[in-house]
Amino acid sequence: MTGRLLLPGNKPLASGIADITIDPTHHVYAPSGPDGVFVFPAVPPGSYSLLLSDPLGTGVATRSISVTADVSIGDIVLDVDAPTVAAMTPAPASASVLRNTTIRLTFSEPIRPGTINADNVALTGPAGTVAATLDVTDGDTVVTMTPLAALADESRYSVRVRNVQDRFAKPMAADFVAAFTTVDIKAPIVIDASPAAGTGGAPVSTPIRIRYSETIDPARFSGAPIVLTGPAGVVAGRTDYLLGNTTVVFTPNLPLAEDASYTVSVQRATDLSGNTQASALTYQFTTTDRTAPQIAALVPANNGNVVENGITSVTADVGTAHDQRPVVDEPAAQRVAA
Repeated sequence: MTGRLLLPGNKPLASGIADITIDPTHHVYAPSGPDGVFVFPAVPPGSYSLLLSDPLGTGVATRSISVTADVSIGDIVLDVDAPTVAAMTPAPASASVLRNTTIRLTFSEPIRPGTINADNVALTGPAGTVAATLDVTDGDTVVTMTPLAALADESRYSVRVRNVQDRFAKPMAADFVAAFTTVDIKAPIVIDASPAAGTGGAPVSTPIRIRYSETIDPARFSGAPIVLTGPAGVVAGRTDYLLGNTTVVFTPNLPLAEDASYTVSVQRATDLSGNTQASALTYQFTTTDRTAPQIAALVPANNGNVVENGITSVTADVGTAHDQRPVVDEPAAQRVAA
């Protein structure tokens, strides 16, 4: 029986070893020459396991052979590489991965199934390690991880593979680590509207700002996302998307009418995962009537009873017949020495 040992790149391996297992206690060895060729002058008929190795390196290969006459097994390229994860599904850095996904790991070569366990192949998420089953298939080249429960939505998960060995007990040279993010199943919500619903005394130059809890897809609006309607009908203006498409701003072309009621109609928004709000938003506000606030009364604390040389507070009552606008950098009450 003859054959030739090669290293990757079709380089002949000199001084390699060919080992035939005749029975559990009987082995026959043959070295390879400078050209990589090894020769067994006589091998009894039968079926054997042939181990081929490089005693000075990591290269190794096996063959199952059946001998009935003189036989040449041809060129054998030794495996010198440690196993690696060649591919993962879902792909590393994937987004919007389904919550019921399975993780498929494809190795560069057949691996030892006994090295596939929860310590060596693990999935972690926001709550820690994810319980999952591990199945080795496709000629021991694929490991499929199946979580026992649905993954959390819109969450980052990490896959780590380590210490997995190939059929010749060569372990991975380095850990494989990859992450993915699960699908967003929540529709966006409005977290701020300006002017707010029910506002009185809004400036006539006010824009309408609608801020969402997440990035929205402007292309999913059918028509104007914000429609402002006043005493003269629909208000003309410009629409802008700001802050990474988390905010929609409608700016009227002209000042609004004074002391008037306006209705804001906001279409249902859709996020980048295709989740659409269940309902649209509609509310009203009124603009300023330019009525200046007046102090209707000064109200002392404790019904005006003050201990001599003590301190009390006096509250200014400005009534309600004025625009409801915040007063900035003004104290609510003045402290008065008795």
